[in-house]
Amino acid sequence: MEQLGIVFTDEEIAEVLAEQPRLAKDDISTISGRYHLNAIFDAELLEADFDIKIISRDADTLPRLFETGGRTAEIVAKWDLPGPEELHQNISDGSACVCTLPAERQFHPKGAPLKNYVDRLALPYLYGLAYADENGKWPSWGEFSHGTPGLFEFYANQQNIDIDLDALKQVVVMMRRDSRWKEWHKQLRSPSIGRACPCGSKKPFGKCHPEAFEGVSVLEGKIREGGVNLKMLIDTAQK
Repeated sequence: MEQLGIVFTDEEIAEVLAEQPRLAKDDISTISGRYHLNAIFDAELLEADFDIKIISRDADTLPRLFETGGRTAEIVAKWDLPGPEELHQNISDGSACVCTLPAERQFHPKGAPLKNYVDRLALPYLYGLAYADENGKWPSWGEFSHGTPGLFEFYANQQNIDIDLDALKQVVVMMRRDSRWKEWHKQLRSPSIGRACPCGSKKPFGKCHPEAFEGVSVLEGKIREGGVNLKMLIDTAQK
């Protein structure tokens, strides 16, 4: 049985339920039920209902959002999409990829209430699903790509950041879940703009995912400057 995460307080649950009364508390770390979306982006108003579950984890990790009503699979089938990852669903456990890992704390700082997570991360994700249901694709709102490319795109404009070893270890853990881990690892060891893109497109990395390539270059430089042993980091992340 999975260990429960941090407790959602009665106050923060009540704050969410005041706006979403068809959600309910399952236990001290889980809420679930029907979420009613009524939101506008770029002048497009969308209204839809989604069955969801939000499970807390720990103080250092975002809660997990799950779309539980089968809508994601329906949208994939409706538009003949390659798979649920096209709708930013994590293949590993079916949870929603609400944002790229390094950007988590920009959206949901430590100590932020549950409503912040619902409003700033769950709502945009569900809007994306509703948009995809209408248009057959995820909305183009300047967000990072899904999966490993998105991890590196985050670092593209972060030349002034200091290396956070714990955060970097989490990035490596996420990278290792990618089926093309070896190709991403090669780029992180020695970035090459002309080498085939690790995503598998066979296009040059710099043309296929230019922001991801820039992020790889930034991160590789930071690792080198910080004296981080990449092999040791990877070995540690596997444990």
